[in-house]
Order: sequence, then C-alpha cells, then structure tokens
Amino acid sequence: GWTPDSKRVLFQASRGLLFSGVPNLYEVSVDGGLEQPLPTDWGYWGSYSPDGSKLAFNRHGMPWWRKHYRGSRANDVWVMDVASKSFRRLDADSRVNSAWPLYAASGDIYFVSDRLPNEKTVKPGAPEVIQSANNLWKIPERGGAPVQVTHHKSGSVFFPSISGDGRVIVYEADFGLWKLDTTTGKTVEIKLSIPSDEKENNVETLSVQNEADGFSLSPSGRRAAVSTHGEIFTVATERGDLLRVTESFSRETNPQWSPDGKWIAFVSDRSGRDEVWVADERGQNLRKLSDLDTEK
Repeated sequence: GWTPDSKRVLFQASRGLLFSGVPNLYEVSVDGGLEQPLPTDWGYWGSYSPDGSKLAFNRHGMPWWRKHYRGSRANDVWVMDVASKSFRRLDADSRVNSAWPLYAASGDIYFVSDRLPNEKTVKPGAPEVIQSANNLWKIPERGGAPVQVTHHKSGSVFFPSISGDGRVIVYEADFGLWKLDTTTGKTVEIKLSIPSDEKENNVETLSVQNEADGFSLSPSGRRAAVSTHGEIFTVATERGDLLRVTESFSRETNPQWSPDGKWIAFVSDRSGRDEVWVADERGQNLRKLSDLDTEK
C-alpha cells in the first residue's frame, strides 16, 4: 500500500522483528533508503486514513483462505493513532476472520469477513457456520457493531482495494471485479471486455535444406526416402512431388526401402522405445514389426 502523501510504500515482511517467521508492517521511501518497521507488534495488512493520521491493520493471523474458520488465528482489526502511537482493537470477536481492512473517507473501516449476522450466538463448528460467506463489512473507526455491506452468496469475495480518497472500493467476487461506492453503499459489477490474442498456432512450418540424417533409394532409383527432424519423406530424384510418410510427435529415423518398392521400413519410438515399423510410400498400412529390448 501507500501513505496518503504517496511518498512511502507500505509492505509486509516476515523478517523476524519479534519472532522468526512472524510478519510485520514496514515502510520505505519511494526514493529508496532503509525501510522502517511500524510499531504494530505483528502486522499483516494495513490501510491509512485519507488524512494519514490513523492506520487500520490486521494484527493477528492471516488465514484468509480458510473458509468458515473460527479460531485463535483469526484476523482482528486494530487502529493505530500515528501521532500518539496508541492502539485500539475494534472488533472484539477475534474468532472470525476480518481481513484486508480499508480506511474510507467516512471514517468507517471496511473489511472482508465470512461472519454471520448472528455470529455471537453460533457455536464454532455448528452446521450454521458452513452457511457463512465472504462479504464486505464496515465498522466505525472508534468501534461498534460491524455492519454487512455486500451480500454475495458464494463466499468468493477477496482482495479489496480502496481509492486514494477512500470513496471507492474495488474487489474480486466470483472471479470478476466489482465496485462499491462507500458513500451510497451501492455495488456494481465492472464489465470487462478484453480482446485476447488468438491461441498460439501449434503448427510450425519449417524449410529444411541440407539437414537429412538418413536416406534410402527406391529400387527404381526414381525416389528416395529421407529422414529429417524425426519424420520420413520421399522425394523424387529428378522430377515429382514430395510425399510425407510419417506425421507424429515421435522420432522416426533410418528409412530403408524394401526390394519390391512397396514398403519403407524405419525406426520409430512412438511405442515408447525404438522399434522397427513399416508403411507404404504414402504412410498407409502402418504396422510395428519388432518388440524387443534391443537397439534397432
């Protein structure tokens, strides 16, 4: 995130400031220099008020991906007064996730939670807990009862982001983007139309010259079987069309023409190991001749 004056970047790092592997919040100037830890004890996500006088943050836990979680590692929302370095915990119900706090222009703090409207009367592990779904909630910066703002049913509300003036929140829901007006409380889906490139062509056309790794003349001497780039072709020695004998994702080598001119034998690994195969000049009537653990 950012400080409201856009001069410092707010980020999270698990550098063991207090305990090894425990994240904390840091700030660093956009001009570079040594980053400074914020005095938040632990810290997982932070958002400054528009005037920069307060910071809302998650102090404990960040298992946002654990749906219906009710336990000691749940997120809780705190507010730090930047000048006095004093702290206030807003939501006393620590057993329910309250992730990604965002400071709005109104002074309310928005966050994502899958709490139920009657959360305090529901026992952890009760069947009602499975009915919980992620939504945006808000709570006054001085504390009070959280109020549900959005009413999505799927539970797939994640990763909210607030505008610099604290008036608009954009969030992900059901793999789409939605926008919340914090003044009116109205939400609308952001319709995206993104032209994409065509699927990459899986066929590559190669112009092959001087790259044959094997050949065999036909008994008449009018054509030659040639192997290149793992495929078998026949070409006219004087005049005539090029014919493709094999077309596969395996490697075919060492073509040999039969004495009667009806078949072309070659070595192929299409069965998983090198074996001798035969086909006619047009690649038809393909069959495997060998099945041995030997080099062919």
